[in-house]
Amino acid sequence: MIQTWGIAIGLVMLTVSGIQNARAEQVVRVVDDAPQDVAVSTTGVTVFRFPVPVGKVFSSLTQVPIQVEGTHVVIAKVEQPGDLVVLSRDGQTAYTFRLTPTSTTAETVTVLDERQKAPPAPEEDVIVKQAPDFINQLVELTKWFGNNQVPRGYVAQSEDEARAMVPEWVGLAVEDVALYRGPAYTVLRVSLRNTTEQVHTLQNWEWNGQDVLGVALNRDRLPPGQRATVVIIRATVKDPGGEQTGKDREEEHGA
Repeated sequence: MIQTWGIAIGLVMLTVSGIQNARAEQVVRVVDDAPQDVAVSTTGVTVFRFPVPVGKVFSSLTQVPIQVEGTHVVIAKVEQPGDLVVLSRDGQTAYTFRLTPTSTTAETVTVLDERQKAPPAPEEDVIVKQAPDFINQLVELTKWFGNNQVPRGYVAQSEDEARAMVPEWVGLAVEDVALYRGPAYTVLRVSLRNTTEQVHTLQNWEWNGQDVLGVALNRDRLPPGQRATVVIIRATVKDPGGEQTGKDREEEHGA
């Protein structure tokens, strides 16, 4: 009985060991561009799973069959140490591995890319590029938007967002409103009509606010039935970690 139990236990242990050797799963966390150590099968296949579609594969093991399918790379029977370089399909990402043969009959390697992605370079504002200083930049913006033109790089925002920026106290009919956000400035253009029977006087200070950099009016006296256009310029708010208000930009340019 003791021998029987011993044999049974031995069989169980061998069975479990056999299952473990039959297949192994690895998770490789890529945190930098250094080569990653990976165990590969000497008798079966090793399947790499990548977070991006694979484009090209290079290896010093020229005699080893390597296949690429979507986000997978399959390598068969690696019998000696070598290296493997995998490039993403868009050519923007590279993975480098040091391959070490192991006695398992199959390997699965899941690659997780945890490298910090470099933030995209900020787009240069065409107005800032063309105008030499802060005042001239505001003048250029007024010319563009006052003539219903939009500089390259300025993107229209929703009408609801635009209307929310029009002061409620405006005693004129708002016929049209548009909001454009560029790399450096955000511009609100408002078209007003005097629907009253009296002449309405418009003044720049009525549209000023803590974050307003400049206000331009195409006319300051508005007879009944006539239209006027107001252009309000603010600084484009940066990301939450580095917001820049209109006041900050005004002080920065010494206005």
